[in-house]
Amino acid sequence: MNALKVLFIHSLRERTSHLTRNLLAGGIFLIIPVMRVFEHGQGGLPGANTALWLSLIYGAGLIGPDASSGVLELVLTRPVTRTQYVLARWLSAIALAGGAAVFQTMVVAAIMAAYGHAPGLAAVSAIVPQLAVAIALPAVLICFSAMTAGYGDLRIWALVLVFGELVEMAGNMRHWAWVARVGKEIGGVMVPVMGQGALHDVLRFPWSPVIAWLSTITLGLVVAIAVLNRRELSHGGS
Repeated sequence: MNALKVLFIHSLRERTSHLTRNLLAGGIFLIIPVMRVFEHGQGGLPGANTALWLSLIYGAGLIGPDASSGVLELVLTRPVTRTQYVLARWLSAIALAGGAAVFQTMVVAAIMAAYGHAPGLAAVSAIVPQLAVAIALPAVLICFSAMTAGYGDLRIWALVLVFGELVEMAGNMRHWAWVARVGKEIGGVMVPVMGQGALHDVLRFPWSPVIAWLSTITLGLVVAIAVLNRRELSHGGS
C-alpha cells in the first residue's frame, strides 16, 4: 500500500509538472465559469464535456512516455509491481480530471447562486456524468498507452472513436440495426458516459449502463496490466 501511495503522489506531481498540460486544463476549467459570469448566472451547469477534455489532458500518455524514455524500467527496479504502477497512474488521472471537473461544477453553482439561479440538488446530479467519464476514460487511455510509445494512445483513441462513428453511420444508412448498435457500443466504450439518472438505474435490473461502464473500466485496467506484465523492458526504453 505504501508503494501504491508513493507511486500515486509521484504520478500527481508528474501530471501537473508540464506547463502545456496545465495551461490546457486551466483553459478548459475557466471557460464555463467565465461564460456564466457574462451570462449573469444563466446557462446551466457543466456537462460531461469538461470531464472528457480534462480526462484526455491528464489521462494521455500515462505509460507510453515512461516506457519509451526508460523511466518505467527505473521505477520497476524498486519494490513495486506493475499492477501497482498501472493503478497509481490511473488513480492520479482520476484525481486530477475528476477533482477539477467537480470543483468547476461547484464554482459554476456558486456563480449561479450569486445571480439568483441556485441549482440546488441539480448540482449533485450533474457531478455523476462528470465522474463517470473521469473514472472510465483514463482506464481506456491507459490500456492503449500500455501498447504504444509516447502519446500514441490519443491517436488510437481518436481512430477507434471515428471508426465507431463511421460504423454507426453506415448501419443507419443501410438500416442494419445490429451494425449501428456495434458502432454505438464502440463509441460508448471510447466515451464512457453515464447520464444523471445513473444513480437511479443502479436500483433497477438489469443495470446495463452501469455494468457496461464498469466493464469498460475493468477491461481497460486488466489489459493494461497484462500487456505491461508481458513487456520486456530494456535500459533506455522498449
